[in-house]
Amino acid sequence: MAADLDTMLTSLRGMKVELMISCTDLVDLDTMTKSDPMCVLFVKSMGKWVEYDRTESIKNTLNPKFEKSFVIEFDPRTYHYLRFSVYDIDYNNAKLELQDYVGCVDLNFMDIVSTKDALYTCNKILRVQESSKPRGTISITSELMTETRDIVNIHVAAHKLDKSKGMFSKKNDIYLEISKELSRDSGNYQPVYRSDVYPKSNKPRWRPFSFNLQKLCNNDWTRNLKISCYRRKNHLPQTVAGPRGSQKFELIGQVPTTLAELHNKDTAKTDSFINLPLKNPKDQSKHKWDLRIIKFRVDRQHSLIDYLRGGLHLNLMIAIDFTASNGSLNDIHSLHNIRDLDANPYLHTLETIGRVISDFNFDRKLALYGFGAKWNDKEYPSHCFPLSGDKTAPYMRDIEDVIQKYKEILPVLTFSGPTMLAPIIDRAVALEESQNTSKEHQVYTVLLVITDGVINDMNNVMKRLIEKSHRALSVVFVGVGPADFSLMEHFSDNTGFLKLEKTGRLSERQNTHFLPYRKDVEEPERDMMMKRDVMTVLSKHVLQFYKNVEPNKPRLRRHDQLNSVPWEAILATPHVEGRDNLTRSKSRISIMTVKDTKPMCPTCGASIDVSKTGRTHTSH
Repeated sequence: MAADLDTMLTSLRGMKVELMISCTDLVDLDTMTKSDPMCVLFVKSMGKWVEYDRTESIKNTLNPKFEKSFVIEFDPRTYHYLRFSVYDIDYNNAKLELQDYVGCVDLNFMDIVSTKDALYTCNKILRVQESSKPRGTISITSELMTETRDIVNIHVAAHKLDKSKGMFSKKNDIYLEISKELSRDSGNYQPVYRSDVYPKSNKPRWRPFSFNLQKLCNNDWTRNLKISCYRRKNHLPQTVAGPRGSQKFELIGQVPTTLAELHNKDTAKTDSFINLPLKNPKDQSKHKWDLRIIKFRVDRQHSLIDYLRGGLHLNLMIAIDFTASNGSLNDIHSLHNIRDLDANPYLHTLETIGRVISDFNFDRKLALYGFGAKWNDKEYPSHCFPLSGDKTAPYMRDIEDVIQKYKEILPVLTFSGPTMLAPIIDRAVALEESQNTSKEHQVYTVLLVITDGVINDMNNVMKRLIEKSHRALSVVFVGVGPADFSLMEHFSDNTGFLKLEKTGRLSERQNTHFLPYRKDVEEPERDMMMKRDVMTVLSKHVLQFYKNVEPNKPRLRRHDQLNSVPWEAILATPHVEGRDNLTRSKSRISIMTVKDTKPMCPTCGASIDVSKTGRTHTSH
């Protein structure tokens, strides 16, 4: 039995589990109305209960089904203790101590997952400390998540068939709800989406929305779904809880469907919309409303790995700063220090960033250039020269050749200046244009510039980068040394599009990034930070360029090529000391349902959760 448990724990490692929450028969803590419940999940960390996440609050109900679910990434090395607490939200304030406490239940992770089934429901009684009196029942349904990068985009409207008009004709406040069946043919549905209330209309047209297929159906296209419409009427005796206000809502009608059925109807439709009749289960003979799906589209969110598997090549060109500001080779403080190679930031950048990019270059051809020095006994400094000494053959075989050539050429160069990068940019553009990039022949060029200071021809460089922003080219600047790099922050991917101040012209897309070489960070952490920073940005740039181009079908590659790609380094999320291992999502009170489509990592496609502590899915 213990062996079976260990096997299950090992198989679950790294898996994400979605926890869907509903409650029944909650104690009513309000006098004039019913409670407004919200569920909060706590995890035990360092002997203390720490808030992990919370659902939305639902007004005026004792039987809530929460749209917001919890997501836990399981790590068998950590024994997860969980506490599910329910509060009655009386104040629009995030402080839980201001709210009425309904009750809680303490569990460990193994209590809510099944060793046999991917989907499991656990029903527990809510209680308060020092009292055995039940305060309601909480149902926790766990489901192993199927990773998918597909996004469904939906735009829905409704239409009342009753054409009656006049001063006594009634218009309705209506909202839309989409639910998924928890287990097949169980008839038990859990909401996955609630719209805003559309006011006073018999032809509501809700805002378009989109979310990941995992949230909708766990990527099961045949999973039963239910689309329902509710309207607000204060005098109705039989009601359900709505997403806003304390008014009562009644069911107008609902329609059962599946993702596959919607897709087939969208393919075969003759009108501009999919028409679905809404029927009330209490009176199937009446048909007063139609649901109209104006837009239905499933988009595949590709990742960099999809393109690499389809044959995309990342061509790498490296440009090294040999200006006099780096310091003489005879100076122990020189940035090109060859006496103490461990203290050489240029060499270290080649070993880290240069290597991780070159690992995606399956042709093993790296163009290596220098700038700001006199070479081959020339009288004037060159701002773009191949370290090979041959303009027709600037390529190195691999990063080891690059490092060796760098070491060899240092003693024969005369450091000079100024720092002019426009010729290097021109050479990179020429290299990219020579690749003849097409849908069948997908190539993306990366220029890695390692420099010790601000460049002196900033306007010319900006102009060239903006003019060529439509090309398959990205430029990564790495700043080494103690210089002030504040002007170089213009190239940071976080600052948005490049802009020429004189003309106001913007780049067509983001194609540059700047990062400093930080000596204040310990070496292993610094290396990992730099690698992930660069690969995240390059992934984003590649996906922006190929956004309208599908990846090619996966190609067979040599065994050594596949093994050279650092898949683990790209896909891994490092452990952050001092924080629990669970993946967090933003935690806050919401009086109405939150529509939140989480961003996705552009490299591996995984969902990114941002916690209230600022912890994010780690950049690759």
